[in-house]
Amino acid sequence: MTVATWNLQGSAGVDIVGVAGVIRQAAPDVVLIQEIGRQQTRLLASNLGMTRRWAFKHLAWPQPEGLAVLTPHRIVASERLVLRREWWWNWRRRIAVIAEIGRGEERLDVINVHLSAHDDSAR
Repeated sequence: MTVATWNLQGSAGVDIVGVAGVIRQAAPDVVLIQEIGRQQTRLLASNLGMTRRWAFKHLAWPQPEGLAVLTPHRIVASERLVLRREWWWNWRRRIAVIAEIGRGEERLDVINVHLSAHDDSAR
């Protein structure tokens, strides 16, 4: 199975049709997306004919952002983990989404994380 990952920076607005076109052309089995809203995830999955899971990361303006897993296959199970506890409106809050994807008898476990590019070790 092939996996693609993309940080959409969804609070800035997303061209769902354009993003769907890029994903459709790449034809991955699993798409892991960071910084995407719940509604954006729903619209993108609908446009692609994929199943989806979305998990809240933090409150951003104008909509909450989170992580998404999209696949044309079955999502057997999924779980959200909080990796760094911060207030729910703080962008430093970190989560992971673990998903088990099923294609026939084949299974693939994926982990979608949104880590910081900054050195937060001083905190």
